[in-house]
Amino acid sequence: MSIATPVSTDQTQATASAAKRTTRIRIPGMALKAEIVLGLQLILRHRAPRITGKLTIAGVGLAALSRNGMVLEDRQRILLLAVGTVVAVCCSRPFAPGGALATARRVPVKSWFPLAGRIVAAMLLLVPVVGATAAALLAGSRAVAAAALFGISLGLAVLGLTPALGASAGAGLGLAASWAGTVAPTSFEWLRSAAPLVHRLVTAVWYLLPLPWRAMSWLDSGSSASLAILLAWALGGLLAASRAVTRPQRRSAPR
Repeated sequence: MSIATPVSTDQTQATASAAKRTTRIRIPGMALKAEIVLGLQLILRHRAPRITGKLTIAGVGLAALSRNGMVLEDRQRILLLAVGTVVAVCCSRPFAPGGALATARRVPVKSWFPLAGRIVAAMLLLVPVVGATAAALLAGSRAVAAAALFGISLGLAVLGLTPALGASAGAGLGLAASWAGTVAPTSFEWLRSAAPLVHRLVTAVWYLLPLPWRAMSWLDSGSSASLAILLAWALGGLLAASRAVTRPQRRSAPR
């Protein structure tokens, strides 16, 4: 005949309180890890980032074969171009309208978990791209910092624009900025006499956007204005993505 051991109320309450504390500690960590893994899957399982990555590897490989005949500035420009291309396509996926954005809005924990987790996932892909490309082109350690700054700025800007414009439009704008933005505003001086109004408009846009020439300017002269523009776009993209994630979903009216 077994005799039940009495359990005090205080002991039961202490056990329940410890279990709740453990749950509160574990659930946020698990949720953040889940969002990081989901972010990586949203990027890597899509066809566009994989194709872009393969083409970028091929292009960087060809450039590395002739790196000895290039000046350092050209190698750094190719580094920024490769980073911008990969980041523009990859960062258009984590908050793409549809399933990706809907799941970010339905997370039962804090709303910043999807934002933080998927940004970390995108940055995890940025690190090997910057490091491998810089090593292949012998671009120098300072160019790595400039490429990382440009990648973070452009990536967060694309993340913020994608929920409103769509994945294709966000990636397209990022690619256009990466490819066209390698040209400095001084290259448009020929427009001054031909079309002064167009020259002013293009120059103003070139000075305001997070373009590769800004990273080159910061790399060459340590321009504080270029650093401020890149950081401002990074902050703006972060705020836009946060607003898109926390915005409640629209429910269709019953028919």
